[in-house]
Amino acid sequence: MKTLLVYYSYTGNSAQLAGQVAARTGADLCEIEAYYRPSVPRAYTRGAMAARRQQGWPIAPLAKQMENYDRILFMGPIWAGYPAPPLNSAIALLPAGKAVQVMLLAKSGKGRCQEAVSEQIRQRGCTVELFQIIRA
Repeated sequence: MKTLLVYYSYTGNSAQLAGQVAARTGADLCEIEAYYRPSVPRAYTRGAMAARRQQGWPIAPLAKQMENYDRILFMGPIWAGYPAPPLNSAIALLPAGKAVQVMLLAKSGKGRCQEAVSEQIRQRGCTVELFQIIRA
């Protein structure tokens, strides 16, 4: 099964873990690039509010086409209990019929997002195979 690991990294932690997971699994890597990188205060305020609402931020077109893969693995940070906005934007691009895995990194707690994100993925016509929150 051909796998694409789509990740967003604000501080570099998700990028490092994504590289390790891709090396172990043979997945192709695809970084989510936000059109702008918010300052830390803006990420903690507006970013956190957008994350709670499961809203996205503008991202550059992905370098790899999700349509060409059987399984999509999303990886990125949790902000205010939910995925960071650029990750939400990438999830919204999911083509129907994909097997999806989600690995989110949290500095503290486990977040409150599993059911909400899983439902967002199911609404895209995809199946959630794995949902994991990792303490980073």
